Amino acid sequence: MFRTEARGYTPFSIQPKANFSRHRSLLEKILRGIVSILFVTFFLKSLDGFDGLDGARTAYSRLHKRDVSEEAIPAFLEDLPQEPSEADNDESKAIQKPQSSADDAPEICYSEGCIHTASKLLSNMNQSVDPCQDFYRFTCGRFLEESVIPDDKPELSSFSVIRDQLKLQIRTIIEEPAKDSDIKPFRLAKNFYKVCMNETQIELQGLDHMKSILKQLGGWPVLEVDIAVFMGADREAAVKELRESRDFEIALANISSPETERRNATKLYNPMKITELQERYPSIPWTEYINTILSPNAQLKDDETIIVMEPEYIHDLEKLLSTTPKRTMANYVMWRATADSVSYLTEAIRARQSAYIKAVTGVSEQQARWKDCVDAVKASFPLAIGSLYVRKYFKEAAKSNAVEMVQLMREEMYKIISSVDWMDEVTRQAALDKAKFMTPYIAYPEEFLINAKLEEYYSGLEVEPTNFLEAGLNLTRFGVNYAISQLRKPVNKTDWITHGKTTEVNAFYALNENSIQLPAGILQGIFFSNDRPKYMNYGTMGFVIGHEITHGFDDQGRQYDKDGNLVDWWAESTKEKFLKKVECIIEQYGNYSVPEVNMTLNGINTQGENIADNGGIKEAYNAYNVWTGEHGEEPRLPGLQQYSPRQMFWISAASTW
Repeated sequence: MFRTEARGYTPFSIQPKANFSRHRSLLEKILRGIVSILFVTFFLKSLDGFDGLDGARTAYSRLHKRDVSEEAIPAFLEDLPQEPSEADNDESKAIQKPQSSADDAPEICYSEGCIHTASKLLSNMNQSVDPCQDFYRFTCGRFLEESVIPDDKPELSSFSVIRDQLKLQIRTIIEEPAKDSDIKPFRLAKNFYKVCMNETQIELQGLDHMKSILKQLGGWPVLEVDIAVFMGADREAAVKELRESRDFEIALANISSPETERRNATKLYNPMKITELQERYPSIPWTEYINTILSPNAQLKDDETIIVMEPEYIHDLEKLLSTTPKRTMANYVMWRATADSVSYLTEAIRARQSAYIKAVTGVSEQQARWKDCVDAVKASFPLAIGSLYVRKYFKEAAKSNAVEMVQLMREEMYKIISSVDWMDEVTRQAALDKAKFMTPYIAYPEEFLINAKLEEYYSGLEVEPTNFLEAGLNLTRFGVNYAISQLRKPVNKTDWITHGKTTEVNAFYALNENSIQLPAGILQGIFFSNDRPKYMNYGTMGFVIGHEITHGFDDQGRQYDKDGNLVDWWAESTKEKFLKKVECIIEQYGNYSVPEVNMTLNGINTQGENIADNGGIKEAYNAYNVWTGEHGEEPRLPGLQQYSPRQMFWISAASTW
């Protein structure tokens, strides 16, 4: 899975439709005219290059500008000009290159998709930067210098741009009046959006319903100071007791194991019977506690086996609870319940939440109410909204092309596994089997188009139409009850319900399934288009696919076998060699600095993502070369014809992040 918050900003907006025959921007019209004239007047030099990353150590940094003047020039940059000319510094002359023979002039793509792609790249590149010194600033420099993060967002990235477009699309869908032909899931989703948007009703209802819920839970606590005062508390007492609750939460955090110690899945897998759990940690009535949570849908017996992730945490928790006043614990528990409900409450309460978010993230404005409500309905009705989305907006050709890319990428992983010289043959065969059995879930499950399947899933759900908070609680109960209902049923790792993240702008690898998921939400915009050269798609979506495939073999993925079971399938000698190579990755990325905050990366915490990045980009580059070998070299982009298709692969990859 890509962690977008750790990556650089991205220049591109998405284009929701591939057909631009009737609508061109002024920039695109001017660009096409200039390029046509220059193409007739000048013969362009054809550049080869970008031989690709030969290994993990040659990956360029996206987070830290390094002085590489004393280092060897990477192979993929060899053919780029070492010193920018005056023409490169003059934007009006930037695409002029030395003349060459007409027979050598490369073919240029003038389709709408190519012009759109070129205009976006050119508007964000800084070609006055030497790419051998700072390839990322060469590719994204103008975007970094000229873009402004919106006041209601903590970032501006490829992901945020596509998410904004997707929000608009979902808004269009759910604001359409309900039709008699709408199935129940669609009506429920639209009604939930309506009750969320009814701010007048929310204000009139005030906090009475929230107070009633807290009373049912045992009495309302101190809460956050301002919110407590809103609910009738004395400010001085609220401040005192809030500090005690805060200190309790800090203590809970301190007994939790750090992320660096949670990468070993075996350490987190501790099966034991409830009777054993009770003997080891007697201060908590475990059977009663668990069954209270599960009731009335299921009950556990004392001799049943459960998985305890961190026995040490429970040991320390017993000590902490024994020294903490019950009132402090009650205040903390009730505050957590209230905090999760703030988004459903009045504007005065939500304003306090916004103030906190501003302090933490720098976001200075609340986003528009409709955006909050789209987020809420998308999170609460992922299957219904996903179904509506793919029926209205998704292009099936994107799915078939993504399937082809996944297969090519998988074959490149086979080649990498087969060629490494540090792996014994038994482990190698197991690794090949894992790559072979890795299941791709692309775009959306076919069940999304079957009304009966959707109605069956949502059959037990009813949503309160007049109270937003109660409607949210209806959905929470529905989700929890469904999860509990699956207890003791045979595990179905291919269940369509668990692969319905259709509107997510991200990609995923599931450890316990050995599967990758590429939702429809990411198969668009900068990441994917059917109306542009393949080198653009392989540099973006190919990188994403390779990244997820490689997760199956990173420091965590390698702990699971081809079926997603926690099994050690590595020979000891091969495991030692792998871990030695991982140390190299940890050291390399641990030395990357972020000057804005004067900190370096934690190479241990980021090792999985770094391994996936290095493997993913190599697989994508190799796969594109295979595709080119079968289909021939593609046309170049207008205004960027001085860069070969292989060079454009790398520009595409860098511009995504």
